[in-house]
Amino acid sequence: RALHYGDLAGVDPTKSVTIDAQAQALPFPPELELPGDYLTALSNPQSQVPSHPVLLSQQATDKLELRIHKVKCLDETNGFLGSEAGADEIDLGGTTVDESGDTEKVDAFRVRSDFEDGVEQIYSPPKQFASFDLKEGTEFPKSYFVTLVLAEIDNGGLPDFLNDLLNWVKGKVEAALGAALGAAIGATGGPVGAIIGTAVGAVTGWVVGLLKSIWEDDIFAPATVSVEIPALSARWSGDETASPESVVTFEGHGGKYQLTFDWRMFGPPLLEPPTLGGVIYAIQHRELDPTTGRPLGSHLLWYRHDGRGDASFRWAPGSGNMVGSGWNFKQVFSGGDGIIYTIQENGDLLWYRHEGRGNGSAAWAAGSGKKVGNGWDFLHVYSG
Repeated sequence: RALHYGDLAGVDPTKSVTIDAQAQALPFPPELELPGDYLTALSNPQSQVPSHPVLLSQQATDKLELRIHKVKCLDETNGFLGSEAGADEIDLGGTTVDESGDTEKVDAFRVRSDFEDGVEQIYSPPKQFASFDLKEGTEFPKSYFVTLVLAEIDNGGLPDFLNDLLNWVKGKVEAALGAALGAAIGATGGPVGAIIGTAVGAVTGWVVGLLKSIWEDDIFAPATVSVEIPALSARWSGDETASPESVVTFEGHGGKYQLTFDWRMFGPPLLEPPTLGGVIYAIQHRELDPTTGRPLGSHLLWYRHDGRGDASFRWAPGSGNMVGSGWNFKQVFSGGDGIIYTIQENGDLLWYRHEGRGNGSAAWAAGSGKKVGNGWDFLHVYSG
């Protein structure tokens, strides 16, 4: 227990004292204390990707986002007894820290359910993973941090890990900033960004050792990326509002994945309203693999006909994206506004809502697949 839980192994569930009270009575973990030379030893956070110089221009932009362009499987994770039988179900989530140390969680979403060697999920347009308001907080320059967590889903441990990661990052950042303010460092952007970066780097480095035994999903070591913005009018090389694309590599559990991303500055609104008209869903034919007998097909595909107004042959980028798998239902029909109802062979009515209906991403609302009715054994069912 001591090896698994550390100092929390001292908590005794059989005592009449509450677990919470026992935990709070424990001494502060020495490994989380700041050393005396902490402020003088600050360094920029290490990153897997190179930083890119930011130039200045005239047009003001007050929003910042990190966008995902592509996730590619270079090597599928190992399954039972080290085999690669089946396909990887990959989810992505993370945490963010802004210029003032405010920490937020990015809820996990499904990237793809059928990753095998060489398969890639392309987001066109790029998928917004995190966003920040550049008008908030400290003076410029301002630093922003995003920790990306990739996992092959087995038994649903990723959400718990993200909650723990959020608490760890938040606690470490608050402690670091508290020490800095106590040393009268002030509220200028540069020093604050360095302090936050060091704190985030310390947490993400520390949790790598915890990933082997605690969570049920195969969680890869998190990757933290950051950017420093000198002004609202900042531009990257070539007077671009978007940075060059960069790649982070996730490796572990016998697998290897690459994620391509960039940073982009823009003005309001924070998100352009998605164009939802013309969306069409298609379900592939169900077939059996002649070698293994495994079911193939039944994938849910997304299309958007941008030429719907004039009957022209124009389709949105990403049309044909696979946004779901295993759609073996007796009947499927629309409920409007991204809601999809399915009827199983036993008459159960299931509810889904496709959050990625605007751009063809495989993003689904919480509760999708929930049973909302039974006995739906009718000749025909359609949307009202």
